[in-house]
Amino acid sequence: MKKHQVNKKQTGAKIYRKLKDLGITFDTLAELLNLSSSRVIYEWVNGNKLPSIEHLVTITMNLNMKLEELLVIEEIL
Repeated sequence: MKKHQVNKKQTGAKIYRKLKDLGITFDTLAELLNLSSSRVIYEWVNGNKLPSIEHLVTITMNLNMKLEELLVIEEIL
């Protein structure tokens, strides 16, 4: 069985590009996710952290994507 991990940097870049393409601001996304500020979104798009599964589901639904389209999965050698 192979091991896999989510590439945080590339996943964050995908989130950033999709938000930009759709004209959605970090503040708007923070409101959709019921976050008190957009600060954590900067952590996501910079690849420092990943959103929780609950936030990932909400993000993908609002960006009209499937979860597997958003996440960048890599095999660990």
